[in-house]
Amino acid sequence: MSTAKHTIHPNPITVPDIMSKQPQIAKKSYKFDLAEAIKLRIQNKLSFGELAKYYGVPKQTIHSRFKVFLRIVDDPELNDAYSESRAQILNGTERVLVSYLTDSQKLKDASLNNVAYAFQQVTTARRLEEGLSTQNISNNIRNLTEERKGELGKIIEAMYQARVQASNGTARVEEAVIE
Repeated sequence: MSTAKHTIHPNPITVPDIMSKQPQIAKKSYKFDLAEAIKLRIQNKLSFGELAKYYGVPKQTIHSRFKVFLRIVDDPELNDAYSESRAQILNGTERVLVSYLTDSQKLKDASLNNVAYAFQQVTTARRLEEGLSTQNISNNIRNLTEERKGELGKIIEAMYQARVQASNGTARVEEAVIE
């Protein structure tokens, strides 16, 4: 059995540090106001090339930052048409959901809770779009006569003043002002 002695060279050859590191390429960061660019794209119907010239950045930079929004702003004319017809579209969707609620075959495929929830959401969206209330309290306030509104205002003011006095023992009634 023989044992071999290994000697370490006193001056080992090493790879220079510069060779072990990956070259770093400076990446230029282009900044521009994305919200403003979206507005220019939609309202002024500017192309990506026109936006790039406007901001002084490469067209690819504009396109890559818009990538998330492309599905939304891809067709400004279609978006305008949708905005103008939104209440009618929601009304039609509500009608389809009502028919879905009465179709026993379709109800087997979806839970009643899911259909009812969808109906509620579309109804609320449609009412908001039409400028209607989504809660009954709005209808009750609308039906109050001017006399009742005055009485209600006095009651609310008295309650507010009493609350201010109770929370701040030194407050005077004259200082309690309803804004």
